[in-house]
Amino acid sequence: MGDYSLVICGHQEAPVQDTFMRWPEVKETTGLSRTTVWRLERAGGFPKRRQLGGNCVAWLESEVRGWMETRPFAERAVGHAAACAPVALSNSKPATKGARHV
Repeated sequence: MGDYSLVICGHQEAPVQDTFMRWPEVKETTGLSRTTVWRLERAGGFPKRRQLGGNCVAWLESEVRGWMETRPFAERAVGHAAACAPVALSNSKPATKGARHV
């Protein structure tokens, strides 16, 4: 873990301590599945995990948070209004197997 200085508007602030994020924290922070993170890492679209030892890996918090800042804002899909329109529900129950219709 390294010390980094935070620079805002040309003024240097106190050093910021970078920390490692293990998988549960990465998942909670990003909302991504393990498979999605793995695919993005392979494609160069997500920070690379760091080997801490044995089978233990983690990501640098600064890199994960930096990646999050690069995510574009979501735009409405063309068919979004139609897909989210309310649907009328019927009170009738579907016929059960073997039921007689009169």
